[in-house]
Amino acid sequence: IDVTIENGSFIIKARQAILSAKRKYPIQTSFYLNEGSFYERIENITLKDIFKDKSVVFSSVDDAINFVFSLLSQPDERFSCFMVSSEDTVLNYVDHAKEVLIPKGMYITPFIKVRHILQEVCMYLGYTLDTSFMDADPFLRMVFLNNNVDTIVLGRIDYVDIIPDFTLQQFFDIFRKFNHEVVTDEVNKKLKLVHFDESLADSN
Repeated sequence: IDVTIENGSFIIKARQAILSAKRKYPIQTSFYLNEGSFYERIENITLKDIFKDKSVVFSSVDDAINFVFSLLSQPDERFSCFMVSSEDTVLNYVDHAKEVLIPKGMYITPFIKVRHILQEVCMYLGYTLDTSFMDADPFLRMVFLNNNVDTIVLGRIDYVDIIPDFTLQQFFDIFRKFNHEVVTDEVNKKLKLVHFDESLADSN
């Protein structure tokens, strides 16, 4: 929750996180002071704004196909690949026994890792990402799915084609679903994912 803390002439913006809310017990809450006006700066920034010029370019469509399918067995910090099917589309599946006349590279797409996006967002905002729960499995492998059928038909991966249409506020809300608050260390220019319980323990 965005709040403003006032004490006489002192005014500062902050984020309020509800740490615990149980019947017959006081509500436990914590305030994350926003000395750098962090949330105000990111209010209107979207992931599309940040990644609009970022691409991975290959020498050919075949190289792009080989790269994406290599992700099935070879770990990559940026992308992952696995078959996904819906009512009318199957992505990342090739039946070599069946000839289909479609443009080369169609229905093949990588899925971008959430941690990679977070790292890139930090760099864009001028921070480094501190160690967090996102460094370990299974969160390290967490991805955003996409249903883009022509991602690599031009022999390139354009990030804007495979990232969600989120604002940074919406993106950071994902980590709050895992009980972590996005906190900035303005002195050391680090962005931290702080667990609500950890914040509560530090305040005791």
